[in-house]
Amino acid sequence: MPRLDLRPDHQLLVRLLRAPEQVQSLSPHTLSLAIDAASHARLLGWLVARLDEYAVSPPEGWIADRLTGARALVREYDRGLRWEIDRLSRAFVDTGITWVLLKGSGYLAAGLPPGKGRRVADIDLLVADSALPETERVLQAHGWAFPEIDPYDERYYRTWMHESPPMVHRERASVVD
Repeated sequence: MPRLDLRPDHQLLVRLLRAPEQVQSLSPHTLSLAIDAASHARLLGWLVARLDEYAVSPPEGWIADRLTGARALVREYDRGLRWEIDRLSRAFVDTGITWVLLKGSGYLAAGLPPGKGRRVADIDLLVADSALPETERVLQAHGWAFPEIDPYDERYYRTWMHESPPMVHRERASVVD
């Protein structure tokens, strides 16, 4: 019996990243492989945006259902990240702390194309070094906590990386870095 290769086709994804217009000519099977690879690489939002940009709508059937599911997942990534940004806004309201969202969450909050459908592992915040102790206190008061970390790693984060260790929300498991 032949063995199926279930690894994502990253070469296909690279070809699409280099020449996005190729999404217009993908067969249903190849589109399915592209969805798998994009999801694995945290680029599903990018792929869905390209499919929308080139008005790709596959015929009815299983691939149309896969694409509907992918679009729903991308909307959920956006919704979930916006929710966490709102939670941070509420935590920092009236604190006087100036905070800036970086990378994926910053792109989404600014309405920039790279933010759409972006699946982020954590929410990166920038605060003034002098505001770091108060920022940590505020986040802890709103449910984020430091996971257990050994003293060496704690020192590494604070001394060499000039940041606090990531904090994880105790109910939602969202990570603020």
